[in-house]
Amino acid sequence: MLRTMTRGPHLLDADIRALGGIASAGELLDLGYTRDALRLWGDGRLSRRLRRGWYGLRDLPEEVVAAWVAGGSLACISALEMVALRGRPGDAESPADADADADADAAERAALHICVPTTAARIPRTAAIYGRTVPIIVHWSTADFHAGTRASVTSTTAERQAWRCERRAP
Repeated sequence: MLRTMTRGPHLLDADIRALGGIASAGELLDLGYTRDALRLWGDGRLSRRLRRGWYGLRDLPEEVVAAWVAGGSLACISALEMVALRGRPGDAESPADADADADADAAERAALHICVPTTAARIPRTAAIYGRTVPIIVHWSTADFHAGTRASVTSTTAERQAWRCERRAP
């Protein structure tokens, strides 16, 4: 059966925003878009394809996009920085400019912390953020992944993850 599209391209960005800035293809199909329409409009002026079956707004913070491209949401220190700086963690002092005494702490902040479900696979080791390649530190937890929003785990979860990361550091 041929599926008829009931939503126009001018509504795609507003629909993705209404779904929290990140939407699955399934959600958009349920709203009346077709797969062909998503392929054509997925990389529009205000929206973009994040990874297979997922679309996001172009105004998402670069860290959130990098986390989704890698397969998860922001977690741990990365999530706490985003909350503290209201979506612009890249505006913080660069770890390369930190004092030599804080090298370990700077390396931890330079990494992208993501949370993925325990069933996730093929998580890359690095991500590109603001023109830099940074390592990815993965937090494996299905419960944590589903806590919070699609962009980030909750601040309580991020604080717990940061405490565990700190304890694991040499």
